[in-house]
Amino acid sequence: MNFKIIYLFLLLIFLFSSCVGGSDSPTKPAHNAHTTSSGIKYVFHKQNGQSKKAKLGDLIDYHLVIRNSFDSVIRNSYKETPEGIRETPLEETYWIGKEKPNFREIFLQVAEGDSLSFWIKSDSLAENGGHLKNKMPKGSDLKYTVKILKIRSRKEIEKSNEKLLEAQRKKDSVLIENYVENLKKKDKNVQFKTTYSGLRYTHIREGNGKIALKGDTVNVNYIGKLIEGTAYENSETATEFLVGDVTPAGLDEALTLMKEGGKSTFILPSYLGYGEKGMGELVPTNAILVFDIELLKVKK
Repeated sequence: MNFKIIYLFLLLIFLFSSCVGGSDSPTKPAHNAHTTSSGIKYVFHKQNGQSKKAKLGDLIDYHLVIRNSFDSVIRNSYKETPEGIRETPLEETYWIGKEKPNFREIFLQVAEGDSLSFWIKSDSLAENGGHLKNKMPKGSDLKYTVKILKIRSRKEIEKSNEKLLEAQRKKDSVLIENYVENLKKKDKNVQFKTTYSGLRYTHIREGNGKIALKGDTVNVNYIGKLIEGTAYENSETATEFLVGDVTPAGLDEALTLMKEGGKSTFILPSYLGYGEKGMGELVPTNAILVFDIELLKVKK
């Protein structure tokens, strides 16, 4: 009786091990994996047949986890950003190129919401200049697990970006108007002008020297701050800029509106500042910026 129990127990372990070994294993392709024409093994975990399918020229947003043959995670986009890897172009030569392995074959099969794994031979990846070639033993497999988030054409992205920009412009406009009105309450004589780009400015002191033009080198004192008042940048001593090569774009334009000896305040809508990317921890996403600038010298 005991031998039968032991036999059944060992049999269950064997069957369980066989199922695990033949499933989505990081050390080798799954037993039920399909194979592309270039030899990539892949298996879908989830397929949405009714969703939008990828085609050449589209841009794909997706999450990616890469594991080596030791099951060590080489990359995990879930830990990098909740938005995933964004707007990767599905081009004729995709990531590695026309030679094996060709990732394009995999991504031309996916639709929004799909999830899948595929395995790339380390030797093939190394031969094609893969950036992970030093992180895997020779002859092993790398396992890529992908979750497709969005598939969009360039036109769709442009249209979406235009809508987002228009909404942000309206939001900026309200905040800037409130800011200007508060300044006017403190000083009734303050008057702001607006350029074609949307840059707002007022000259505290009109300069009487040379006008700063593109290509000129200027010496300035300046303070850059967020519209709520937090100063994130202060020149402290005279700083030199080359007009036409200044970041952000709104600051570059601001310098061309000044004369030597002048002092002005500029309000930059977020799209003339650092936009949706911001600037590290100093400038948040879609921040409106205010610059107080004193133009000391213009060098032609």
